[in-house]
Amino acid sequence: MLTGGDIAISTANALGSSGFLIKGEVAPCIPYGSLLTSSIGQTPVITKAGGFGSEAALAEVLLFIEERCGG
Repeated sequence: MLTGGDIAISTANALGSSGFLIKGEVAPCIPYGSLLTSSIGQTPVITKAGGFGSEAALAEVLLFIEERCGG
């Protein structure tokens, strides 16, 4: 999970990504998808704006990962 636009953009740039393919939302304003053509392949990513979101946002993300990844 990448929090904040600056972190998401810096990470994508550092990995040489050409973009972000949005596949859906974990919660309102928390998209998930994958980085495209990064140096480590098509990397799954969840992003969250740093400036807003509910207090339960991190718990929602963790539940989403657990349900999707069995983990």
